[in-house]
Amino acid sequence: MSFKSWLVRSGVVLCIGSLACGCSTILPSPPSASSTAVSSSSLTDTNESGLTVEEQKKVDAGEYVAASVKHRAFNVPKPVFPEAAREETLEGAEAFIRYWVEERNYASSTGDVDDISRITAPDNDYEQDFYRDLRRWYSKREWLVGLTMKVDFEDNDFVLGQDGFYRFLVRPSVSESKYCKNIDYCARDSGDMFRGKPGIVGLYYDEGWVFGQLIGVEGINYEE
Repeated sequence: MSFKSWLVRSGVVLCIGSLACGCSTILPSPPSASSTAVSSSSLTDTNESGLTVEEQKKVDAGEYVAASVKHRAFNVPKPVFPEAAREETLEGAEAFIRYWVEERNYASSTGDVDDISRITAPDNDYEQDFYRDLRRWYSKREWLVGLTMKVDFEDNDFVLGQDGFYRFLVRPSVSESKYCKNIDYCARDSGDMFRGKPGIVGLYYDEGWVFGQLIGVEGINYEE
């Protein structure tokens, strides 16, 4: 069964904010009420990359510097694939999901989407579109600020569905983020739409784990 067929049968798809979910994102061209404008006067003592003198010293020393409305992130640590995530077990699945989240956060900070694309279902249009957006934005020297996903696990059984998918109940959260087109304009995203409520991660195993989708649980109102 394809991912799309499984998705239709499994529940409600949630976009965790337009940037976070990977839905086709339409960003406003002019600044709006929800946008953050950065005045040129706030760039005092920064270089062409928007870094302060102290931040540039950290970058030169190979230290991580988080993204801000003035600059992209630098020296972002690359996630390391855990050996436990190779196993077709509950522990292996949870280790893989944690790794997938780390890779997604890394891609959001760098535009390097090669690994996250490879471990995500190719017919997951929501995520794959997001990865293409990331690649395009960073190639144009645009960047994201603050987009971080976290996942906590509920008690789960390790059961393979008849459709070939394993499903795991989780509590996801996504931080509010900004898309920065340049140092003078950043558009704010809506942040976490799960609101502390559970979701379902679907995975399948094909010589290694593949991420299907994070969806809402049928019957839960995510608007409240």
